[in-house]
Amino acid sequence: MPEANTITSGGMRPQDLAARFERELAEVTAELQELERLAAAKGKRRGDRREGGNDTQKYRLGSIFWILTDDFEEIDDLALLGLLVSGAETLQLLSEFSRADDENLLQPIMRIMADKDLYPSLRQRGGLVRWEKCRALYIADVEDFECSAAARNPNARWRRKPPTKSQLYLISEAVRCFQLPPPAISTRGDAHGWLRDNGGNPRFANPPQIGE
Repeated sequence: MPEANTITSGGMRPQDLAARFERELAEVTAELQELERLAAAKGKRRGDRREGGNDTQKYRLGSIFWILTDDFEEIDDLALLGLLVSGAETLQLLSEFSRADDENLLQPIMRIMADKDLYPSLRQRGGLVRWEKCRALYIADVEDFECSAAARNPNARWRRKPPTKSQLYLISEAVRCFQLPPPAISTRGDAHGWLRDNGGNPRFANPPQIGE
């Protein structure tokens, strides 16, 4: 049996080498356990129709911008969304803002979004499109609930409870999409009232023209 102070050919004491092996083994074991967990969960989660699920696909798509530019943090996703859904207007803008020495399509896109006259309408349009994705949840959580007896009772117990996860999600999306001041919400009733008054506001119904 080696002495405690014996030095191995790699320059380490046996006990130090054993400790390192134990750490590495623990890391490998943890990785294997995580892989087993993911394999067991595959196909059971929403969005697992494709490998990795919808969340993984979103991260992969988002990573494209990280690859194409060092300033990807400066890209406003709502303004970009507003640009991408604008059809012929987008193609015209890309033609106007492109340069012969551009390395990729993202460069004229970033010039368009940096234009102070175009950016506001692009972002507003993108916010409207994103909010439409929340529409089904908004209808279920706010509009359908408005028809219930509980919603018509001003003294109902539910009003004093903390906001639900879906309410907080809808509020955060509405604040970002419509550039509203964050509300001071502490109860489910307050959250419901704020969403009813803001999320269904008719002034958000029609997307602006780019450059308006």
